Amino acid sequence: MSVLDYWKVFDLPRLQSDLDATASEIAKRQDESEISRRRLIEQSRDFKKTVPEESRKQVAPLLKSFQTEVDSLSRRSKAAETAFLNIYRKLADAPDPTAALEQVASHQRRIDSLQAFEIENKKLKETLAEYDSEFAQVKNQEVTIGSLKEKIREMEDKREEDLAILVKEKVKELQLEHSTAER
Repeated sequence: MSVLDYWKVFDLPRLQSDLDATASEIAKRQDESEISRRRLIEQSRDFKKTVPEESRKQVAPLLKSFQTEVDSLSRRSKAAETAFLNIYRKLADAPDPTAALEQVASHQRRIDSLQAFEIENKKLKETLAEYDSEFAQVKNQEVTIGSLKEKIREMEDKREEDLAILVKEKVKELQLEHSTAER
């Protein structure tokens, strides 16, 4: 799961809303607990005033145990509420990173695309360089072919001249033979 997908599923705005509701509920319960605690203290004073001392001494260890347990639960509750409220304060106004992560993902896709274009561009440049090299070779071959054609024409012209001279010489030789044979 990508970071973006995680934060979409995490749904920070919904969590913040849930935390708001829980913080309100905790505040309400704290108020109720304070009222209940005052009432209990008042009832404890009334108990001491109305119940004979002998009965109070018999119930005192039980009441002390209850008081110890209530104090322990109160400390635990206070610690849990404090921890929750510390986390709540940090998350309450935290911006949802989903939009930023979507933008990062979009930029990453563009970067990946640009990198692919750069690779393709490099390959095209290499291909173009090969074509330029081949074209230069073809141009050199054209120059060589032109040069060879010129040499062939020169050789053909020379051969024709040589042949013409040779024919003239043969004609003269044959004429001379023919004239000597006629005599």
